[in-house]
Amino acid sequence: MKSLIILNLALLLSGCALAQPPSTKFTVQVTDAETGTPITNAWVRTGFKERADPWGAGVGKSTRVQKQVDSDGVALFKGNTISEERGGRVFADGYYSHGFGMKYSYNIALNRWEPWNPTFEVKMRPKKNPVPMYHREGHWSAFKVPEYEKLLGYDLEKQDFVSPHGKGSKADLFFEFKRDFKNSQNYDVSCRLTFPNEHDGIQEYYFDEAIQSSFKWPYLAPTNNYQPTVEWHSTRSNAGAISNNFKENVNYIFRVRTQVDDEGNITSACYGKISGPFGLGWADWVNWVYWFNPVPNERSLEYNGVNLLKK
Repeated sequence: MKSLIILNLALLLSGCALAQPPSTKFTVQVTDAETGTPITNAWVRTGFKERADPWGAGVGKSTRVQKQVDSDGVALFKGNTISEERGGRVFADGYYSHGFGMKYSYNIALNRWEPWNPTFEVKMRPKKNPVPMYHREGHWSAFKVPEYEKLLGYDLEKQDFVSPHGKGSKADLFFEFKRDFKNSQNYDVSCRLTFPNEHDGIQEYYFDEAIQSSFKWPYLAPTNNYQPTVEWHSTRSNAGAISNNFKENVNYIFRVRTQVDDEGNITSACYGKISGPFGLGWADWVNWVYWFNPVPNERSLEYNGVNLLKK
């Protein structure tokens, strides 16, 4: 019965696409996430899909729309579309871009999508102190494990292990890998991350999924609650299910190069962040994406796009 309803709706929308696609209307209200004041220099980008092209015959039609908000930070959109999902993205100088969207219901009698004219409240996060960082990304984010069951020092600036396994000169942290490997169906691997200084450490951080900002991190790295170690492991036996301790949607913030005075107060430290869980599997390769701010006592986690690894 459910399949029949879906089929009928698809046929109905196809018919509408040949005549007049369902209408839609919505409002976007853009404000500063901290002050609540309207952002008047924002531009809203969205689109309407008037006609589908499931077989790639070149008959599809979509219209992209960009509109600047008014003096109240408001932009109104109206159009016709066959898509039940509506959304877009907002851009403004001095702010991180922010998305919005929702799924609609089709009103057959009125040939329109509902709710009618909902208001998307977009609260944009201001840019405060974006800084250059050492950023390990893309195809550089993976590395081959050089040796097992031994502490391996890693230089965050050189993006490499220290001698004799790489060109790094300063061990900012230590990896220790263990591996009992028979084949891809039978293995037991682990990675333990530790640090050279007593007050160095790492802590988990989870994004607020309700925030659709392009910047989801805290502006500043925390000053406490760092743990001295973290360990990841993955096991599989007799081609059974994989067992691991990987946490979904986890990210990390870390502190290294920490110095203290005679009373144990931190006088200098450097901070960084790791995106997503550590990529550990049965192969000799592991994957991680990090940003490292090398300036002592500069806790900003805002990256300005200047990768110091490439300078």
